[in-house]
Amino acid sequence: MSSYKAEYIRYMQENGIKYRDIDEVAVGVTYDADNLNSVDVIVIFDKDGKNYVSLNSWSIGSFTDETFAKGIITCNEMNAQYRWCKFFLNGDKKVTVQIDTVVQPDTCGEVLAELVRRVVHISDEAYPSFMKARWA
Repeated sequence: MSSYKAEYIRYMQENGIKYRDIDEVAVGVTYDADNLNSVDVIVIFDKDGKNYVSLNSWSIGSFTDETFAKGIITCNEMNAQYRWCKFFLNGDKKVTVQIDTVVQPDTCGEVLAELVRRVVHISDEAYPSFMKARWA
């Protein structure tokens, strides 16, 4: 387990944040949301122990072959609207919300907890736009 992952887990334990220890490099956190039932964020730490971290959520939804272009356009619109997260459709045509960051040992837990909250908030705000594109 990387020291950054251990520090993040320590921070969450000290602050009463529920989490799932997924594997050697990943931790999952799920929050309730307003537009979505919940937003699941997977925090992925560098496998070589470097201070690179990726936060990912696949909670928003997915597109079909027929609606794929609308999904790409909506991702582009969300990328223009939100500066913290990037939006894209992955190989399974699922909306991916992602933040890549560099952390420091003394602030790792606090910074990652804040970024998880940003992913949750932004995903929840963006959800209606994606559903409109998917079903309109």
